[in-house]
Amino acid sequence: MNIYIDKISKISENFFGFSCGEEKYVVIVKNYLPTGQPEKNYAYIDKYYDVSNQQYHMVKDFLVFLKKFGVVMAVEKEKNIKSFLSEKGFFHQGKNTLLSTEKYGTRIYFSLLKVKNVTEINKTFGDYFPKSENLFESEFAKYFSNYSNEEKEEIYKEKTRLSYAKFWQILLMRGKQFERENEKGFASDDFCDGCRLCVENCPQKALPNLTFCYRQYMQKGEILESFSSQLGNRVLGCDICQKICPKNRNIPYEEGQKFSLEELLLLVEKKDENLCERYGKNIISKNKLIPFILNSMRNAGNEKYLKYFEKYRGSENENISKVANFFMKGFAENEIEEEEMND
Repeated sequence: MNIYIDKISKISENFFGFSCGEEKYVVIVKNYLPTGQPEKNYAYIDKYYDVSNQQYHMVKDFLVFLKKFGVVMAVEKEKNIKSFLSEKGFFHQGKNTLLSTEKYGTRIYFSLLKVKNVTEINKTFGDYFPKSENLFESEFAKYFSNYSNEEKEEIYKEKTRLSYAKFWQILLMRGKQFERENEKGFASDDFCDGCRLCVENCPQKALPNLTFCYRQYMQKGEILESFSSQLGNRVLGCDICQKICPKNRNIPYEEGQKFSLEELLLLVEKKDENLCERYGKNIISKNKLIPFILNSMRNAGNEKYLKYFEKYRGSENENISKVANFFMKGFAENEIEEEEMND
């Protein structure tokens, strides 16, 4: 067993490493199955947000684990990550700017980690291990029972050093394999050679620069009247460009957990602990989600939701009150039109 491989495998089975000059990187790729579009009285939440939040926390734990053994890695934030990995040949970047592979299409979430202390590791890897008896009681305890503390420490450092060397050997081999597999896929005629389906089917005509992408507005909790009806019951995530993409034609859908609009509103209002754990506290925000839940209620066209518009008309949040008042006005106008038709 290799302690590093064992730990990273718990995050995903798809991982690899590569070198770029003196720099070393690790890529962890998580593929997922999207959920179908639920009926209009239920909220659509893109599966991506569930997957990305879970991987964020697992990667964070992995970085803490590595640091115990003297390996300092961090999530890469300085580069344009999508362009960087695309140029290296590991992924393809499509017209919708998303990365994809031949096997999983665009249904992936990835983390790019950079080794921060390459120089120190290359000098003398063993000097950077913590001197703690507690560590001997876990992974390698069975090897140390007949040795003195000094001998244990030397054996421990040597074994961990060899484990790290083997770890990188495996990562680099997997990197070359990942590159070969996708190189074959990228060469095929149907692998994003300009079909422009995502560009043409984007309701906001946001591609390829994503200036007006729904996701940008969802992150701010802002709804423009011009596209409020086009959102349907989308509360978190759009997914239109991925559904239409030929690269995803062989990716099946799965039945995910469904939230009725009223149920989700209640959970968001009280910042439900389970919901926050699943999607992230920064995502489960009243100011971000309530405008889109109200919008979904309006698009469902059911008068039972009027009480919620009335409730939020006086909200201190400008986006929420704006949406509630706009939809109350819309319902009032519809009632006047119906009365005039009846007369």
